[in-house]
Order: sequence, then structure tokens, then C-alpha cells
Amino acid sequence: MRALASAIFTAAMAVAAPSLSPRLAEVPFCYPCGATRIWPLLNEPLESGTSIKLKIFRGSAELARSTDGKLSFEGLQLEAMRNGRLRLESGAKDKRSEFDLRIELNHRGGRMESETLRIRPAPPVRPVTYYADFGDDLINIFGAGLGGGPPIMHHQLREGGAAVRRAPSRGEDSFIRYEKAGFDQYFRRLQCQGVASEILWLFPYPFLTAPDVYSPRATALYRRQAEAILHDPVLTQIVVHSKSLTNWGWIRDLLPLRLNPRVGRDLSQSATEHGIQLGVSYRPFEHAAAKYYQLPAFESDGRFLWMFQPLSSPAVNFEAETVGFAHYRALTRAVVTTIELRTPDRPDRFLERFHKWRDNLRILVSGYPPIQTDSLVLVRNPQGAFRLAPFGRIARRADAQRLAITDFQLEYEPSRGVVIRGLRIPSGPAYIVIDNPSGQAPLTLVRSQPVRLLAADGTTMGRDAAYVAFAETSPEFKATRIAGIQPDGNPHAVFFATEASGTLLFAKSAEPRLDTAALVINRGEEYSREMVDYNLPAARRNAIRELAAILRHPAFNQIYVNTRSHTSLAAESGDGEAGIGSLAAYRAAKKPAGQLGIDLAYTPRGAVIGSLTPAAIMNFTPGEWKGFCQTPECPFPWRYRRNEAIAHGIRKLLEDVQQSFPEARLRIVLPERAAVAQAMARLQQRQPAGTEGYTGNRNNYIANIGEGLALLDLTGTRFETVLLGVGPFVAGHVLNEFLDRAIPDASGHRHSSYQGPSGIMYEGQWTLKDEAGRRARERNLCLLLSRPESINEVILYEAADWTYRLPWDGFEFLASCPPPHPAAAQ
Repeated sequence: MRALASAIFTAAMAVAAPSLSPRLAEVPFCYPCGATRIWPLLNEPLESGTSIKLKIFRGSAELARSTDGKLSFEGLQLEAMRNGRLRLESGAKDKRSEFDLRIELNHRGGRMESETLRIRPAPPVRPVTYYADFGDDLINIFGAGLGGGPPIMHHQLREGGAAVRRAPSRGEDSFIRYEKAGFDQYFRRLQCQGVASEILWLFPYPFLTAPDVYSPRATALYRRQAEAILHDPVLTQIVVHSKSLTNWGWIRDLLPLRLNPRVGRDLSQSATEHGIQLGVSYRPFEHAAAKYYQLPAFESDGRFLWMFQPLSSPAVNFEAETVGFAHYRALTRAVVTTIELRTPDRPDRFLERFHKWRDNLRILVSGYPPIQTDSLVLVRNPQGAFRLAPFGRIARRADAQRLAITDFQLEYEPSRGVVIRGLRIPSGPAYIVIDNPSGQAPLTLVRSQPVRLLAADGTTMGRDAAYVAFAETSPEFKATRIAGIQPDGNPHAVFFATEASGTLLFAKSAEPRLDTAALVINRGEEYSREMVDYNLPAARRNAIRELAAILRHPAFNQIYVNTRSHTSLAAESGDGEAGIGSLAAYRAAKKPAGQLGIDLAYTPRGAVIGSLTPAAIMNFTPGEWKGFCQTPECPFPWRYRRNEAIAHGIRKLLEDVQQSFPEARLRIVLPERAAVAQAMARLQQRQPAGTEGYTGNRNNYIANIGEGLALLDLTGTRFETVLLGVGPFVAGHVLNEFLDRAIPDASGHRHSSYQGPSGIMYEGQWTLKDEAGRRARERNLCLLLSRPESINEVILYEAADWTYRLPWDGFEFLASCPPPHPAAAQ
């Protein structure tokens, strides 16, 4: 396997002879009236002997020209400088000229090239900041994740009525050409919209990193698995020939960014050249997006290694025991000694066969659940190199390595079903798989919550997520078996297998049988690679090193701690009007229920659990995750202790960040506290049907983990608080009521030394689709900015949408907003 080093991408990013940058015509060059602006124009300074001609047009009419690269026109001074930049000086704020500029270069040796640029006045800087899930922006900038056919963008972008489509430019090695010109046109878009700052979420494992951030062992393990993904010929063909976005193609295209330092330098240089200030978003509550991307890894002899999570950093992937939340079983050391299998009727044939032959029930302990045999997994050879291979090639070896539990007693009790006693299930492996190896006299299970685990003292060990994986002979098997990389290049993680299992079982209206399906009990790993515990020094050290590697780039001057996340792991149980029950059953009955994922079985190791009963730690309680739990009086001690430990860990992280980055601007997004949310809920109940609440379409806030920030005290810090914000179509009077309550709730910035105005997040990307959305967007942005003493900036989520869909004059309405709200004077 070729070593993965930045050298292999040199061809894709090689510097050519001096020439015009390749993406100049995509976006206008917007100049500020009464000021000077300079843009990159060429990839390298011009050689001596190259002549530059400038011509100005409106339509087909030529209005001015020069042969020395300098030109005066309508009060503007233009110069194509020999250092490779275009300089434009505007002498008057009230003079606004728009025209086309044609640049012609005559190089030594007779080579000629030309390009026509659109020149137009820039709007004033607006009180808005874009927030980028930058992996999505890279789809739009470079076509990441797309093949060579006519691509369909991840965001169905429209600009001037025409679909925006970018087929990626790939080298002979099939890697995307990440050129600085792509970043240049991107930041020109921001200039044309009057946006001067952007916050980049660079993913749990940041795109911009350095070799010394993580331990050598963890970094080497990550790199070797990245090599297998990057160089696999099957995946390469999937990516290159796909006509639409492929998820694993996107992952593959993004992997080189972490391994080529030039990408970070080009991004930073481009932002600096365009006057765009960058902030780095650090999401403490999301370190893998584990519900989407997990790639099983095995030794060549079939031994299971781990689930490789390419969006996780090396530390989180391979050192979770030093940084991750702990599962309750890791804290309590409780082990499964009894399993109850619920059956619809007395299973006489099953019992008779079992007591005679013991061949129709098998209990396996495994690090992985059933896998689609045609999906690609990682396999490590004896020399330590990984490759991708269909799971079917090693399935027998791998399945033979699973631990079979054979020493147990089984009997039937009418009130409990089939009871399996005398077990000692090892604590470490995440999965217990129960099936019927002989296929004879199968046991039938109930669809709704078919299994219960018990510890030695009889305490139920809940908070897991059981599901049914159908046999490969069944038409449903793919939906209920996980995949590494599917033949179409997309993932199918255990979250989706669990969801599909419940849906299929209730759609079939049939109880599952263990001859045609396996029961999979997903307990979760002992230490989470999705949730990181900042009570642990190693976790904070990793965070500081990651941030330091990014802030080395001059364009970054802000750390933005964003408490949003996708942390919602696989769930079997739901909490609704009938109490704790099958989530799938609630959905089949079309009744609402809160999802109870296995993420709720984990807690920071700083949580004080010594006084809690085993049942409180191990089991869901009706109502436990409804409403709020932000005071010691909360009746759910596991939830409150968990919230308290989360807040304590984040407080320690903020202290370390402040000490490590004394010059950076520091901000943190905080959710509104219970009193605000409860008051808004009461208001919403009084509204006519269809009135849009303030949280509608407010994405990526998971209260199950983010609520702990409601307990955070910022005394002794200089962090600025940012309001978590509102959804796109919130009714105007509801938004005003929210601001009336949320602004006082955030006043004082939780006792921070910073006492200026706040920012607020707005999910307005959903308003970019039509005229009704435009009206809602303009109304709500005006309202959000109507109290300038309290809120002076709106952070707009999903920069990819705004950057490519908003017209150049899309914020012009802000100059015509109504006068400030009366509350602004208070």
C-alpha cells in the first residue's frame, strides 16, 4: 500500500506557469465604493516580458482600454499588477459603476490568454455572519463526493434561475484538484453579498490539522485505514462514475484535506486576501456523527478490531477509554446474568427441541452486528496495512471468532417468557446476537420489546436498543443488516438498521422467528466515540491541540463553541402517553413518543452516581427525558447528575481554551433555559393552529446532551454568549415574544466579563426556496436586528445555501427595516 503523504497530492495541486486563475469568471468582483480592494488574479507573479491589456465593456460596446495594465474609468483606478493581483480604487462613495473588464495576457513565447470579469459595486458590510458546515460547502466549491457525470448538488442550488452544477476536476490518480482558485471564488461570493465573516465547522476531525496533534500510534492507525479507503479501486470507480453525490465518495474526497497542509494554507490565504475573517466552530458534543459513518475493521484471520469512524479524530477512534463518556456498565461493573425473551405463546416445540439437542438457540457476544456480505469492510494484513474487501470474503472467519455463550440454563415462565439464567456476558463487546443455528423448532418473539437483560442482583439493565436482523435469504435483509460501504457508495449504520427493523416488523404484522432472523441487542461500547468527556484532561488536551492547529492559520481569529450536534444514537424505546414502550409500536400507531437512544446510557465520568440506585442508573424512567431537568429538584437523578457533569466538563474546557488562546475572540452558543422554553410553550398553546413556533426546523440541537449547558456559569471567563436562535418561519409576534424573554435570560452573558451585545443563530436557509420564504426571511431578520443594544449580529446557518442561493443584493432590505423595537432602548 502506498504511503499516504502530501506528496501524492502534489500533482493535483501543482503550481503551473504564471497564468490567469481558472475560476475568475464565475463570480463578480465587487468593490467597496470610496475604498480600495485587491484580489488575486493570477496563480503566480508575472514573468518579465509578459504584456497586459485591459478593456472595459458594457454589453458589446468597448468603453476604454489600456496596454500597460492600468486604467482609469468613471472615477475608478484599475491595475492588473505584476505580482498577480487586481487592484481597484474607488474615489467616491456615491459613484457606483458596473461593467465588464477584459484582461489579455501575452506571455513570452507567444502564449496568449484572456478572461472577462464582471465588476460591480459591493454592498455595505451587513450585520450577518455565515456559519458553514464546511464539508457541504466543499461539495459546492469542488464537487466533492460527485463523479464525472452530470452531478446533482447536495444542496439543490439555484442562482439566477439556473441550477448550479460543478463536476469535480480530478487528476489521473482520481483525487480531486483542490485549487486555491476554488476558495477565491467562494470568498468573492461573500464579498458580493456584504458578508465579512464566516464561522467554519471543519468536522469532528478537523480538515485543518497537524501531525503532532494526536499520539503517533493513533495517527498511524487512522492513516493506514485512510489509505485503504483512498486507494481502493472498487470505491474509486464508484466515486468517479457516479452521477450523484455518494456519501462514502464524499468521505474519500475529504480525507486528503487532513493530510495535505497546503489546503489549509490556501484556505487561510484566500480568506485573508478577500478580507474575510474566519472563526473555527468547535462542537464539543459531536465527535463522530456515528449514526452515519462506521466501517467495520477486522484482522485477516477474522478477529474484529473496531468500527472505524472516519469523521472521528485518531484520539476518539482509538483512545476512547481516555476521552469518551462511559457506559453505565463501565461505571457499575454490572454484568448480564439473565436474559428474558418474550414470546406470544408458550413455545413447546422450541423448548422440547432445546432440552433434547440444544441446537436451536445460540447466544453470541460480538463487537459487530450482522453485516451485509456484499458491503466493503476493512481488513488488516499481518504487516499492518489495511485494504477494503467485501465482508463475504471473511464472513466465516469473522463469525467464527464471535464468543459463543454455552453455559446457561433455560426455562419458560408464563409471566416472563423464555428465561435464560446462569450467564456471564463479558462487559466489553457492544452486541449480543441470539439466533437459531439449526433452523429447527424456532422460537417466535413478540415484535414489541422482545428482550430484557438483568444483572446478578435482578436489576434490569435497560437503555439498550434491540432489533431484528433478517437472514440474507430474506428480501428485508439489507435494510436490517449494517453495511460498511454499500455497492452504491453509501453507508447503512446500525442506527438505520434499527429504524428499518422496527418499521418492517410492524408493516409485516408478523412476529419475528429466530430461524429467519437474528435478535441483535445493541448495548453500545463501554466508552463512547461519539460523546467526549471534558472532565478528563486528555479530552481537553486534544481539544486545545486541535484548535491550535487551526488558529496557526492567520485568517482565523475566533473560537466559536457550538453546542449543536447530531448526537442521537440507535433507539428501540420511546416515551409517550403509554409510558416506556417500543418506539416502533408508537410510530406504527401514529402516536407521539420521545426517542430514547443508547446515547442516554452514557455519562461523563465526573458524574456523581454513588448515591443513585442501580435501577436509576440502568433504566429509563417514564418522563425522564421530557421537559427540563436543570435544578437539583429535578426528580430524575441520572439525568440531572449527567447534565451537571456535562456543564462541569465544558466549564473546564472553556477555562483551558481561554488560557491557551489569549488573543482569540471567544464565543459559546447557549440554549435558552427552562423558564424561557416553558413560557414559550404556554404561548404556543394559545396560538391558532398552524402558527409557526420559534423552534420549528431548528436543526442539530439535541437537548439530551446539550441541556447541560443551561447549568453553565461563565464567571471568570471572557466568553461571549450566542443565543441558540430560532427556526426559519417563526411567526413575527412569536419571535418578538421569544426575544422579550431570551434576551433577559442571556443578559450578563452568564456572568462573563464580556458585557456587550450578543449574536443569535437563524435557520433561515429554508427560506431561500421561494417568494414566501423571502418574505419570512426579511421580516424575521429585521426583527432579530431590531434590538441593536442586545443583538448586533445574526449567524446564518448552512453557509453553502446562502452563499450560492442568495442574490448579490439579497441583504439590501436590511437598510429599510423598521425602526428599532421599543425594547432596544431599555
